[in-house]
Amino acid sequence: MSKAQTRRGRRWHRYREIAHVLWEERVFSLSRGSEIESHAPGPVTADDALVCPPDDVAGYGFDEAGADSAFAVADHPEEAIDEKHLPRQVRIRHALERLGPAFVKLGQILSTRRDLIDPALAAELTKLQDHVPTVPWEEMAGILEQELGGSVEELYESFDSEPIASASIAQVYKATLHDGRPVAVKVQRPGVIEVMDTDLDILVTQAHFIVERTSWGRDQNVAGIVDDIVRVLRAELDYLHEARNLARFREAFVEDHDVFFPEPIWDLTSRRVLTMEYVEGVPGSRLESDRETGIDTRRMVEVGVDCYFRQILDLGFYHADPHAGNLFAMPDGRVGFVDFGRVAAVSRSNRGAVFELLLSVLDDDPLDATEALLAMAAADPTLDVAVLQTDMRRVLSLYREGQTRPDALQRTLQELLSLTRRHRLALPGEIVVLMTAMGVLEGVARQIEPTFDLLEAARPFAERYVVRTLGPQSWAREITRAFRRYRRLLGDLPVSLTRALRRASEGEFRLAVRPEHYEELIRGLEEVANRLAFALLLSAFVLAFAYVSAQESLPDWIQVIAAVILVLAALVAIILLGSLLLAMVRRFRENRRRRK
Repeated sequence: MSKAQTRRGRRWHRYREIAHVLWEERVFSLSRGSEIESHAPGPVTADDALVCPPDDVAGYGFDEAGADSAFAVADHPEEAIDEKHLPRQVRIRHALERLGPAFVKLGQILSTRRDLIDPALAAELTKLQDHVPTVPWEEMAGILEQELGGSVEELYESFDSEPIASASIAQVYKATLHDGRPVAVKVQRPGVIEVMDTDLDILVTQAHFIVERTSWGRDQNVAGIVDDIVRVLRAELDYLHEARNLARFREAFVEDHDVFFPEPIWDLTSRRVLTMEYVEGVPGSRLESDRETGIDTRRMVEVGVDCYFRQILDLGFYHADPHAGNLFAMPDGRVGFVDFGRVAAVSRSNRGAVFELLLSVLDDDPLDATEALLAMAAADPTLDVAVLQTDMRRVLSLYREGQTRPDALQRTLQELLSLTRRHRLALPGEIVVLMTAMGVLEGVARQIEPTFDLLEAARPFAERYVVRTLGPQSWAREITRAFRRYRRLLGDLPVSLTRALRRASEGEFRLAVRPEHYEELIRGLEEVANRLAFALLLSAFVLAFAYVSAQESLPDWIQVIAAVILVLAALVAIILLGSLLLAMVRRFRENRRRRK
């Protein structure tokens, strides 16, 4: 059997597994428009189950009584029957957890894209956990030795075979180098790459399939979104990529004695094994109170948040997975950072726009906030700016009223992202990821230090950034950049202008117009023309054979044939009318969904 056939066989086997899990969790409508539909474990008893757009993915809310009521549960396992009344977003989380590491990671990344999915679903996806048993040390040792080209005893002075952390992709161990330094060793589980390759291949294939077959897939740019997510997931599987991220952060903050980024040990690092300095300390997720641990949690949060803002503003490159377990309070007072598989970048212009927006929120200025939002979003030509500004004023009032809440900033950012969906503003993905990361960072800060105000802490950074962009050095840099851009144009302008004037005077000046995005209009016109031609032909048949059947002088067998053809023509006419009505209903539903 060829590799292509083996790969295809694995894919179709996986399709059946995915369909089975989605069916049991009663979220099978997620597969709408994909090839997974053909693997439904049983009949669907309501049209909504396979026809309704998967609004939980597109970001337009949930329909708790629609598609979900369509599934029979007689053959489901007991767990599924017991959970059938759980909220839809909870069942989606359960389905992703059952489907394995690729889908867990997919859900975790989607939880940061609140411009794409409903906030309730995003909040639920942040709870995704990897429920997997620990792989025995003998198997993990085999991978480590194969990757690093030597025995564990040769590579390390000592190695604790009991993992200090375990997840679906890797297990982490504590070891000691021959020079006495303690290190953490992350070893990838056996078979992870093969399993995730199949799942990621399915995600990409089905995303492009959905775009080709459904209008909502094209409207939501499902293929582009999934391609970006898969690229991030593949990068997380490469520990050399994580080591490079770690080295970059370490170099950027080498002069800062308040933070610690562990050094990667390159000689003991490969695509599937990462060895780095061990971070000694208490993770933020275990800090109950400063009285019990003796740790100054206020200072820890201030140092950690300060480091994050410097990453965003100065580097444009930041740790994109901020949670309390990734921050350590070290014995010497420093704050240690771990887990650099997921990082994000933000351009200079976009980071400035985000901080201008935050300043507008702090200053309670809806006009400036609206302008800051429009500066970084692609707006529809029909956008009503006055209505947008009114909605922005409401968002800012919600922030003022809930400013004392522990999740004030996170709720405000969620409202802003909901506002962009409502007004069909297309925000760049890097801005959405940054805004979501800041919301999560606020939650982490409040978890460790409940009285901490992240937005107020961001004010001096935002003001400094704005001043820097308005300073003389910034203007000089912008003028230099503009001169560089237009220098060639100014040099070529006289020659180009002379040629254009000469051709215009000789009657050779031509204007070419190339229309774009007219394919759907052409297809629609062709469909109308085909249906019209078919209807005319059908009418001609009906009239002709009605005339024939009315002639009593003709033989009986001719009249019987004419009657049969008339009946068939009537059936075809009914089918044609039904297809027209169905098309009208679909168009009505599509228009109503777009207006939401």
